[in-house]
Parts: sequence; structure tokens; C-alpha cells
Amino acid sequence: DNFQRTSGALNLSPKFFNNSLSVNVNLRYAHTQNRVADGGAVGAALMMDPTKPVYSDSKFGGYWEWTDTEGNFKSLAGRNPLAMLELRNDRRSANRFLGNVELDYKLPFIEGLSLRTHLALDQTNGNRNEVISALAASNFLTGGYAKNEDEGKVNKLWDVSLFYEKDLKDIRSKVDVLLLHSYQDFLTKVYMNPAYSADGSTMIPGSMPVFATDRPQYRLDSYLGRVNYSLMDKYLLTASLRRDASSKFSPATRVGYFPALAAAWKLKDELFSDTKAVTELKLRAGWGVTGQQDFGLYYPYMARYSIGANTAQYQFGDQYYSFSRPAAFDPNIKWETTTTKNLGLDFGFADNRISGSVELFRKDTKDLLATVPVAYGSTFDINLFTNVGNLVNKGFEVVINTNPVRTDKFRWDIGFNLTKTQTEITALRKQEDPNFTGIPISGIQGGTGNNIGLHAVGGWPYAFYAFQQVYNSEGKPLEGVYADRNQDGQITDADRQIFHKPAANLLFGVNTGIQYDKFTLSISGHGMSGNYLYNNFQSERSVMRNLTNPVGAINNATTLLLEQGFQNNQYLSDLYIENASFFRLDNINVGYYVGKVFGNASLSLNAGVNNVFVITKYSGLDPENSSSTGVDNTIYPRPRTFNFGLNFDF
Repeated sequence: DNFQRTSGALNLSPKFFNNSLSVNVNLRYAHTQNRVADGGAVGAALMMDPTKPVYSDSKFGGYWEWTDTEGNFKSLAGRNPLAMLELRNDRRSANRFLGNVELDYKLPFIEGLSLRTHLALDQTNGNRNEVISALAASNFLTGGYAKNEDEGKVNKLWDVSLFYEKDLKDIRSKVDVLLLHSYQDFLTKVYMNPAYSADGSTMIPGSMPVFATDRPQYRLDSYLGRVNYSLMDKYLLTASLRRDASSKFSPATRVGYFPALAAAWKLKDELFSDTKAVTELKLRAGWGVTGQQDFGLYYPYMARYSIGANTAQYQFGDQYYSFSRPAAFDPNIKWETTTTKNLGLDFGFADNRISGSVELFRKDTKDLLATVPVAYGSTFDINLFTNVGNLVNKGFEVVINTNPVRTDKFRWDIGFNLTKTQTEITALRKQEDPNFTGIPISGIQGGTGNNIGLHAVGGWPYAFYAFQQVYNSEGKPLEGVYADRNQDGQITDADRQIFHKPAANLLFGVNTGIQYDKFTLSISGHGMSGNYLYNNFQSERSVMRNLTNPVGAINNATTLLLEQGFQNNQYLSDLYIENASFFRLDNINVGYYVGKVFGNASLSLNAGVNNVFVITKYSGLDPENSSSTGVDNTIYPRPRTFNFGLNFDF
């Protein structure tokens, strides 16, 4: 519940010294308070109705809970959901400041030379106070729960550049040169406190000790050189070289060099200068290398230690001592790099009534940054974050925009885009191993250590790896019966198969807009095809054991139980891997320009709806899952929002 938000903004753009110096200042501030749960008057009022089965005369704040014959709650049973809301007070607040200043000074001693600088600050400070009543069953044994947390993030940026442009009329050319230095600093401040009982008198055993840290912090230091050249406004060339240094890597590997080159040829002026049917026709090609270091906020090249858990202490006499536990690290970890090649054609016909582009692309990623299993005893962990593996992504993209009707009072535009991609893992290990099947990935809820995905050479990233479900003659799945794919008479992991993947083969979008006199209408939508999701919500909840829990408590189950009749969870069955192709109509907006009102003021009206509808065969709540793993645990639907606005322009 976002119940309060204040914000403000200031924008200034003055010019000085005969317009040689321009300054642009943008300052923004926002304050947000968020109430996750707010126990109090609502719950007390509802408890006055004794007919509600959610209430009782129990010692748990008047809320019914699963208990044994002595009235003690059952720790493995589900909690009363209303009690979890009404006996908990969880409030969060955040203050965010964003500011940037840009200066552009035209140096007087060289025509066309400008000095530019940009300073920016993005600072956020957040606070969370959570209190759970001492009567709540979830924290009854600890006398409730109270904890305070503070967190802050600061992002600083400073760019300084020299920009030079020159029109070389003698050779019908134009050139511009950019030299830039950029410095960026990221800092995360975390202040954690131990949890106490609700009255603050007793610290809860095993809770986080008091600590304050100004880490993690990392910096990026970059240099960029770029040249753009145009000959006769027909032949275009751009070349650049970027040097980036990231403090996430060791001094020996933190610097990366990333070149890029692109060229374009305006075919329209060369081949179709005498026809008006062709408005634009340009052939372009590009090649470039980019680096990736956005993998978290710690230093994976350094030896790191953490205090072991209370269950891993060692006894000396009557005292128990915690150990400093070493983590796995790679001192030679370096930048992940992606080389991109593209070939495109931009076109426009009939005065751009039909326009768009077609592009072929290929991306080769090397030294992929990933967490992979390592040989036992080689490090202090079974997994290591390191550079391992390569992958290839290739495909094409088509964009078409049309204007079927265009008159003085009426205009109709239609747009469409389509992208087809194919991704393949080409390497996963530094040393080849014929017995290596892949890296288990995509952890799921249920069981211990279950993974439904696999990174394997020749396959898509996060491809699903499951048993092939067997069905009876009526098409009903048989519980625990899977295909013996290797025909060895037993069902083992060797019988699991690669079965679809979460990424889509096709991504597409459509949009249309109509303008008639003072009325406007715009509609847009998008969709995917060939993408699949693992419905973890169903695999976890659609079984009889949820209703016949051995602790004597009934938990939630889904209606799929009535169709399948499974007694126990079958987490690794391909039954729960569903086609999640969809089309979503994103929004519909209408507007009307009223005109002049109240003297010189003008008035516009607008209304709209977002997330209008979704067409899909997927049985879950939302086929559009943000997780790259394709594991769907969604329990809250995406909202449909309506808006209406009045805009005054004075």
C-alpha cells in the first residue's frame, strides 16, 4: 500500500557569454512510504464477529491456528493468513534525490571545439521497521519480533569531454571527433540490527548481530575516443575505442578495450535520385565489442571470509566458538565480452507512407561470467563464480511503419515489429570432459536442491531438463511413471531430457494510432512465441499430501489436484512445463483537445487502460515471466489500471 508520496523537480537552462556557455540543471526529489502490513483497528473490529471461522478464543491474539491437544501451535502447519496481516506492522520509507548539471562551453580559440562536462548524483536512503505481535503464532516462542534496517545507495557520475566538428566543404565532407573521460562511483551502505522480542527486551537468538558497513563499493573509470565521417552525405563511417577499468576485477585484469566500427551507404541518392517512389534507402553494417561486469556488488577475485552459522561452531570446554569460513574465489576473473555483427537496410517509400528496417545480427559471447560446479577439494566451495563458456545469439529483426490514411483532419498509423532469435551454448568448461552433461540450473521450490534447468553445450541457456511423463489411455498422467529413455530398466537422471526453454523464438509488437480533428486514439500490444514456463506453483501445490499433511494440518492445494489425483509431488516431470506463448494488449488511450479555456489556457482530456487482456494457453497467472530461468512462482496477478487526466497549458 503506497499511501504517501511527495516529489519535486527543478529544471534550469540558462545561457551565458553570447550563448557560448549553456548550463542545464535538473534536480528531482521523491519521498515514498510503503505499508506492507498494518495491524490494528481493522483486525480488532473484525474479531467482534464470532461467526467468522478465522477467529477463536485461542491465545494467539484471537485468531484460529492449528494446535495440538494441549493448545500448542503446530510449527509445520500453515499460519492463519489474516493473523499474519493484522498482527504485523511493517512500514518502509525511502528518500531519493536525483540531480545532474551539464555545461557546454564553445571554446573561442578553435571554431567548432566545445568543452562539455556532466555531473550527476543519484542517492537513495531507505528505512524499514517491522514489528510482529508477541501473540502471533509465527513468533509466539520468541515473544514477537522487532527489527530495524537502514540502507542507502549512492551513484556518482562525472563526464568530461572535448567535442570537435568541422564542415570540410572543399572535399564535401563532415567530421566530428569526441574524446571523453568518465568516472562512476557506486556505494551501498547497509546498517543491520539484531531482531528483538516485540517489547524490545530480549534479543532473538541467532539473529543478525549489529554491524555497519560502507561496502560493497565499486568504481568504473572509462576513456572513449570516437570519430564520425561523412562524404557527400552518402557515405558514413564511425569508429570508436573504449577503455574501461572496473574495480570488481584485480589490477591485472580490470582494464578492457572495446573497439567498434560501423559504415552506411545512402543508396537512395546513389541509385534512385530520379524517382519519388523511394524516399529513403540506406545500407548499413556494424561490428563492435562490449564488456560485461554487472554481476553483483562484491569482489570475486579476492579471498573472502564469513562467520559460520551457529550450527557449525566448535566446542572448547563450556564455550562454543564460530569459525571464519573461506569462500571460493578466482584471482584471474576478467571481463565477459560480446562481439556483435549486424547488417541492416533502412527503407522508406511513397513519402515515407511505408517505412522501416530489416536487420541481421549475430552476437558471440566469450568468457561468460557464471557460477559453475568445480571439482571437490579444488576450492572451499562446490561452486565457483568465474569465466567459463561461450554462447552464440543470432537472428533478424523487421520493423514496418505504415500510414494508410493521411488527410488534413484524419491520420491513421500502423506499426509492426518482429524479432527472431536463436541462442546456443558453444562451450561450458575450460577443460573438455566427455562425461560432462551440463550445469544444473534453475532451482525450484520443493524438495532439497532440485533444479529444473540445465546449461548444456549445443542447447539454449536455462533449457528445461525433465523426465518424460507417461499417460494412460485416457490421457491422464500416471504418478511417478516416466519414460525409460535409455532402456536400462530403471529411472535415473540419465533418463531426463532437454525439453523446451524459457526464451522465445519470436518477439513481436503492434501499434496503431488514429487522429481525427481533436480526437486521438492509440493502441499497442506485444507478444512472444515459442517460450515455455515451468509452473512451480502447480508442481508444489497440486498434490493430496497438502491436504493430508502428517502433522494433522490442512494446507492449500490447487484445483489441478482434482484432475491429476497425485498423492505426492512430481517436481521433475515435464507435465509442468507449459507453452507460455501469448499476446498482450498493453494499453488503449484516448484523448480530446478541448481548446482555449479561461483566457489563454488550453485544456486536454485523456483516458486510458493498461494491461487490457492477454491471449494465451498458459494455465498460470501470467505468461510473461521476468525470470530468465523460466520458473514461475507467481501468486499475484498483474493489475489492470485505468486512468483519466486533465492537462492545462498556460
